[in-house]
Amino acid sequence: MNTWMFYAVFGMLQSGLLMALYKVPAAKQINKYSLLMWTYLFASLIAGYMLRNFIVFDAQAVIFSFVWGTSLAVLSVSQMHVLHKHDTSGVFPFTSLASNVFVVIGGVLFLHNSISLLQWVAVILSVLLFIGAHRNSKKIFIVGILPSFIFIAVLSAFGKFIQNAGANHVETNNFTFWNLVFAFISSLAMLFFVKKQVSFSSLIHKHLIGWAFLIGALQFGTNYAVVHALSLGPISLVFIVVGLYTFFTTIFASLLFNEKITAEKIIFILLSFLIVLLIKLG
Repeated sequence: MNTWMFYAVFGMLQSGLLMALYKVPAAKQINKYSLLMWTYLFASLIAGYMLRNFIVFDAQAVIFSFVWGTSLAVLSVSQMHVLHKHDTSGVFPFTSLASNVFVVIGGVLFLHNSISLLQWVAVILSVLLFIGAHRNSKKIFIVGILPSFIFIAVLSAFGKFIQNAGANHVETNNFTFWNLVFAFISSLAMLFFVKKQVSFSSLIHKHLIGWAFLIGALQFGTNYAVVHALSLGPISLVFIVVGLYTFFTTIFASLLFNEKITAEKIIFILLSFLIVLLIKLG
């Protein structure tokens, strides 16, 4: 197995469980802002210990990390928010697919890439797949979820560009550490902005801390693995492998939170992955 493939598969499996655990605030009635703050604090501490020999203050790494860490924190809280109303199988296959579509569009607008006929077909199929998945939904439902889905997809696509740029221009271990530090600072700022007054007792209870430590460890592991995969392998193939996380997220969410797995959901997940293949290989 190629080295980049090992990291990509490792990141994909961790990401599958990580995204399933984003359901914790909805399933366990835990405040998502408090959970996120603790999550990135633990992730930063773990990164600081594990990567202590690589940590330096490098201006370029800090800039990349500030942008990616801030967007990561906002993306995480947005995903947790959406999962209060929808199952993981109804969110991540479509936001992941839309994210890859926006990566192609971003490549055209900012990197002067061209879109192949196969990629045009994939873009059209992605729209049809979303329509098919929500064909029986009420208009108000579509209007309600579309802005959230698009916001998550755009932010995810933006993060892919920053993550890849950082992985290829600065030292990956240092980049990973600072990324998580800025994600923690951003999540702390969001907590105080939203809650205004935060009591110590509301931030300290064993269920919150326990879930946060687990999610934080996965945040570190996923971030570390994907950044290393991007530094060693081609971005298109890395994100094809990592994109398989949506299937495992559905499995983990079913086991942990009793989300129902139907044949229709599995079909939509598989179709979304096949369309991603067309986009990446087109």
